[in-house]
Amino acid sequence: MPKALFVLSGASGHRLSKRQLHMALLRLSSTFDSVDVFRIEEHDDWKRDLLRSAAGYDSVIVAGGDGTFNHAIDALAGLEKMPTIGFLNAGTLGDVGRSFGISRGLRSGLKAIQRGKTMKVDIVKINSSHFVYMAAIGAYSGIAYRAPKSLKRILGRFAYYDLALAESFRRELIKVRLTLPSGESIEAETPFLLLLNGKKVGGFSVNRRGSVNDGQFEVFITAKGAFNGLLNYFPKNRITPIKATDLTIESDFPGPWCIDGEIGPKGKVRVSILRGKMTIYCSDKALSGSFS
Repeated sequence: MPKALFVLSGASGHRLSKRQLHMALLRLSSTFDSVDVFRIEEHDDWKRDLLRSAAGYDSVIVAGGDGTFNHAIDALAGLEKMPTIGFLNAGTLGDVGRSFGISRGLRSGLKAIQRGKTMKVDIVKINSSHFVYMAAIGAYSGIAYRAPKSLKRILGRFAYYDLALAESFRRELIKVRLTLPSGESIEAETPFLLLLNGKKVGGFSVNRRGSVNDGQFEVFITAKGAFNGLLNYFPKNRITPIKATDLTIESDFPGPWCIDGEIGPKGKVRVSILRGKMTIYCSDKALSGSFS
């Protein structure tokens, strides 16, 4: 008897309307024998509460944006065997959902859940936290979590572009050292360092050959240039990434890492791949590799 836990964002920008909630519960109830609701609340212990609540469920369905998805997966990654994950993509950009063929809006995610097709997905561990599709430090890295929720509700992705434009004129360089398990180290001075597990970031296909289930993540050491090196990625990416499964990164960047658009750890980090850690409901196009 399949049971599902329906995880809802408490953030006002990603709260479902009564109509959306009713529609989602109706369709989930036609797929699972029982559906219980868990609401994310803004307190220190909610991840522990979710971890405890998720035990015994076959599936956990997350409704919200990329940040909500990150928080939920960060909590559930603590389980030895994660429940099958569903994602109802109610966020501003929807980068993470694209990797699984889930478009913005609820219907795409609900359709994938009802069809029942799944794929194995890698998760990346960064110190004691986790991310699904991206991590960054340096220029532009704080935009996702600095953009006011009220502005994102009104402007959507343009709320991010406004902040990015302002940051592109403020020259920034950070020193980084990457150390591989072999002991080999790479030192560089860069406007920003980008780690990707998948293809998209900021709504753009930056890592077209990237995959969420190849057992590797890509490291982009951005070359110096106009607009803090941003033009190296447009109109097409000219940065050759380093493929890695495990490495340590040190830098003089004073702020925290951005992980899936949320605030991550600060300082020295160890980054490693957790291959096939997550099973997620996906579209046929994601299985065939034709969704980008």
